[in-house]
Amino acid sequence: MPFRVLIADAHRKRRDRLEQMLTDSGYPPEMAGSMTASLESVHRQPPDVAFVSARLDRKAGFNVLRRIKQTAPETEVVVLVDAGCRSAMSYLSAGASDILPENSEKIYLLLVLDRAIGRIQSRRQRLSWGRAGVDTLFQERLGEALESERFIAVNQVLDNISLFIERISEEVEGGVKYFDQMPYLVSVHDRSMTIVSANAAHRKLLGNKIGKPSWEIYQEPWASPDECPVGVTLRSEQVMEVKAVITYRSGLRVPVIVHTAPIYNNDGEIELVLEVAAGVRDVRRLKTELQQTQQRYQQLFDAVPCYITVLNRNLRITTINQRFRDDFGEVTGFRFFEVFQHARAGNDPISQTLNDARPHESEMILTPADGDRFNSLVWTSPILTRTGKLIQVLVMFVDVTQIRQLRDNLSSLGLMIGSIAHGIKGILTGLSGGLYLINSGHSRNRPEKVEEGIDITRQMIERIERVVFDILYYAKKRTLNWKQVDALDFAGDVAATFEMRLREDNIQFLLDFDETCGTFEIDRTLLRSALVNILENAADACRADPSQKDHTITFRLYPENGFVQFDISDNGIGMDPDAQRQLFDLFYSTKGNRGTGLGMFITDKIIRQHGGRIDVESTPGRGSRFIVSLPNKLPDVVKQFRSGQIIDFEFAQQD
Repeated sequence: MPFRVLIADAHRKRRDRLEQMLTDSGYPPEMAGSMTASLESVHRQPPDVAFVSARLDRKAGFNVLRRIKQTAPETEVVVLVDAGCRSAMSYLSAGASDILPENSEKIYLLLVLDRAIGRIQSRRQRLSWGRAGVDTLFQERLGEALESERFIAVNQVLDNISLFIERISEEVEGGVKYFDQMPYLVSVHDRSMTIVSANAAHRKLLGNKIGKPSWEIYQEPWASPDECPVGVTLRSEQVMEVKAVITYRSGLRVPVIVHTAPIYNNDGEIELVLEVAAGVRDVRRLKTELQQTQQRYQQLFDAVPCYITVLNRNLRITTINQRFRDDFGEVTGFRFFEVFQHARAGNDPISQTLNDARPHESEMILTPADGDRFNSLVWTSPILTRTGKLIQVLVMFVDVTQIRQLRDNLSSLGLMIGSIAHGIKGILTGLSGGLYLINSGHSRNRPEKVEEGIDITRQMIERIERVVFDILYYAKKRTLNWKQVDALDFAGDVAATFEMRLREDNIQFLLDFDETCGTFEIDRTLLRSALVNILENAADACRADPSQKDHTITFRLYPENGFVQFDISDNGIGMDPDAQRQLFDLFYSTKGNRGTGLGMFITDKIIRQHGGRIDVESTPGRGSRFIVSLPNKLPDVVKQFRSGQIIDFEFAQQD
């Protein structure tokens, strides 16, 4: 009884190719180019075997399979799949008898067909025979099916290995297609050391060796069952690597590196051996070319005048350039944010590139292990595979701290110039007024007017001196001149300097010094100027008070738990909370055109450089209190650190 075969495939050329191969083999098929046509054919007369494309009618392969099996349960359905199909095994679970790559060679097609026909014949014979002999026939057919299955499996394994190697070549970092460029020879051998399958490169360079002994391609001493790589692997049951010499079909002898690996069956026995060989000279050539290329890129990498690193998807550092290594050490293998502390909010350029695989740039503040934080301008770029998958992130950054400081200094300079200009304008107005009184009093013979004009002029000159002093104070830096100083003597010096400036004011100046304060380490000139500035601000607060009360400034000195404390209080105009918060900000002043906004900023900086602090208490209309606390002694390492940051005060009063 002839077997009826159906081909259901929408691809005309593939359908015609299958028809030709089956017709030549004595199985002329019926053709169907769509799902509808194939189902109509099955309804008219169910086929014995149906070759159905998984891509029939827009990949409705599962639907066609299900409907054919519903109509004709006995039909052997072979699903034609493409080489990259990931759901091929699912068709077997859905009722398919077999799967077959779409463009398989004729031998594979006939093996699958023969296996299907064998199953059909077995069913028919079981129906015609009784129970006797069924088991024997079943065992025979089962053996044939297993042999065919194994042959098909070997070739499918080989095809998958080749496909896997090709995919690896696309994913190799740097784009070097090792397996595309070298003549890798892949073959599969059975337990009897017979070649059962080989890839295209093997067939091209060595000829058709299917069915030949595994050692036939080798030169001595590997040209024997015991010494050939496959024989060694069968005995050792281990993955092997060996250098050998093979003979191409052209007669050329070529040294190769051979890798062999056993393939086990379900019983844990070696069923097959996979052998992969590559030419030694090609490997060496590619290795040399790769090393030369890497050296050229490394030279370029190291010559770039910025920090460069490459991170993997876990933010671990995989590569750094020489400048990075010189400044931050050998940190390869560490996470980037272990090397640099940064308050990540998910919006830094590195995180953004990891999320969207696109370049980004922004400014980050990084803190390395030494704690010296810096501003950096960061650029990131994704490193992608040919398929667009993100595998690494290239990070480049430069230290822009000095640029940012210059920008801040320029901004501060602009504010300072504006503030000084307003202050000088007020001073010039005062000088004009003083000169007017002098001239007017002199011309009218009024000595009191002349005296008043001289006082105003003297005050304006003192204000000019303070402005110049503040500018120099702010502009220049030097190291502190640390000296061991008697606290009581120093406080008396400060009081005498300030008291001279109160001689024309109706302000009472009270002193309360504790003689047990001992000594402390300070830069005498700088600290004296800072305390005098606080006292002058107290005097200004008293002068600005419109009330008629008697004004008093009290200057106290006393020890407190290892600290020397200077306590300066007044009953002047006082400050509101907002003024207290901004008191030590650069260019903030409560004096209008009469102040530059530098004095208290510089005073606070001097106190902090001495390891001290200033506490302020103030009530509007009732006065203010400043408590300056300074340690009796600072550790040498702290003094050295602070000395490098202190600003100069060369204008200060001399002893």
